[in-house]
Amino acid sequence: MQKAKQFRLHIQCVVTAAVCFILPLSVHAQVRINEIAWMGDDRSYTNEWIELYNTHDTAVQVDGWTLRTQDGSISTTLEGTLPAGGYFLLERTDDAAVKNKTADQVYIGSLSNDGTTLELLNTADETVDVVAGGDGWEQVGGSNETKDTAQYNSDGWITAVPTPGTPNSSQPSESADSGGENSQDNRSNAS
Repeated sequence: MQKAKQFRLHIQCVVTAAVCFILPLSVHAQVRINEIAWMGDDRSYTNEWIELYNTHDTAVQVDGWTLRTQDGSISTTLEGTLPAGGYFLLERTDDAAVKNKTADQVYIGSLSNDGTTLELLNTADETVDVVAGGDGWEQVGGSNETKDTAQYNSDGWITAVPTPGTPNSSQPSESADSGGENSQDNRSNAS
């Protein structure tokens, strides 16, 4: 009888530990880099912004997470919460990069028009998402001429009219002339 109780207690501990370790990893894997305005907008090249998206059905706390570029031009520690199915908008230098939208956070640094790799890391310094932009961002898209952004959808990266804080476009913009259209998914998402 005593051995049966010990066995049940052992099983409960194993199940609890598994839930505690696996659940946070699956939640983290549901946050992705979703849209990149590496070129700024028609008002200024400095109006750059980056959008994160939470695909999960529960909120994700990102306090202490890091968003950085591989070239070192950006490294910012995040603060806040991504609501379930919600967006987190990071704007460069001040909260004026996106008209009529309040930034969730402001970052210092700039995205090179020559391309870079963006990395999202959790508090344990584990990779949550990586987007390799390639030379001139041809791997993900965006247009310096039209100021259309690089957006991720179910088919991969496309170049489309900016959608900060709202669902991304399902189709590339008609004027899209730079990479990303029907590109292969170049993420190394931790999911």
